[in-house]
Amino acid sequence: MISVIDRAYDDDRANERVKQLGNKSVSWVRVRDDHILTVDRMTFIADERFQSFYVENNGVWTLQIKYVQARDAGIYECQVSTEPKISARVHLHVVGK
Repeated sequence: MISVIDRAYDDDRANERVKQLGNKSVSWVRVRDDHILTVDRMTFIADERFQSFYVENNGVWTLQIKYVQARDAGIYECQVSTEPKISARVHLHVVGK
C-alpha cells in the first residue's frame, strides 16, 4: 500500500507497507538523480528535511520530507533488498498554498 498527502510547504510522507523482511533493508531513492536518500533509518542526504522511519505494528516504512518545496516534486522509489528487487514508486506533486 502506498499513500501520499500532497500539501505545499507542509510535511509530505510516502508510505510503503513491507512485511516479513527478515534481515532485508528498505531504501528510499529519488529517481531523477538516482540519489539514495535513506537505507532503513539511516539518512544519506545532507538535506535534513528527509527522514525515514518504520512503524512496527503495521509494517509501514515512511519517507518524510519536511517543509516540502516545489523542487521536491518527482518520483521516489521504495526498494527492498531482495533478489530480485522489490520496489514501488510514488509520484510526489507539490501544489500551491
